[in-house]
Amino acid sequence: MKVHCLASVLIVIFGLFFSLKQTEWLFLVIAITSVIFAEMVNTACERIVDLCTSEYNELAKQAKDIAAGAVLITTIGAVITGSVIFIPYLIEWLTN
Repeated sequence: MKVHCLASVLIVIFGLFFSLKQTEWLFLVIAITSVIFAEMVNTACERIVDLCTSEYNELAKQAKDIAAGAVLITTIGAVITGSVIFIPYLIEWLTN
């Protein structure tokens, strides 16, 4: 969660630096919110599993892995969204 929050702050700083358009901000806010939401659901799932069993259980492991996978997929989507938005700005900034 700390890494995602730090990345979010950096993205907002880059967005201000490049003066993003309103629609670009909207997509970034959705991406950031989705990742933080997925991270919170993952944490809740892990806590519930830990509450239900203290010994090793294959189903408990699978539940935790699936929740973590959801965070990974959401993060990949957010990275793609950020790349589509920022790469043209970075190319323009680097060539000027």
